[in-house]
Amino acid sequence: MMLPKKFQFLGFVAAGGTATVINYGLFLALFSTGNSYLPSAVGGYLSGIAVSFALNRWVVYGSSGPVGGQFFRYFVVYLLALGAQLFALESMVHLGIDPRWANGVAIAVVVALNFFAVRRFVFSPSA
Repeated sequence: MMLPKKFQFLGFVAAGGTATVINYGLFLALFSTGNSYLPSAVGGYLSGIAVSFALNRWVVYGSSGPVGGQFFRYFVVYLLALGAQLFALESMVHLGIDPRWANGVAIAVVVALNFFAVRRFVFSPSA
């Protein structure tokens, strides 16, 4: 199954929303048990990658390409996005914003960047 191109962003957001619930839930669980906010954010972020990859691969983009190469590219895109998220999170915490709110904003910042990177470098026919 592949969503029509005009609906792919909505599908990407829905898949990402599912992964974000997992991401943010684990972040809150780790942070509330006394872990620092940065490792908690990393744990949450990594937990959502497998879920979002599977949903994007099979539902949003309907890809049938080799899983290994796609997952590697997907993982690289998301690691770069994680760097951007952590930079935004650290910057906002440094400005005095509570880490629980700052991480929510930081996650939102990388969504659009991820959509274009995933469509172009992971699931495009030329990738």
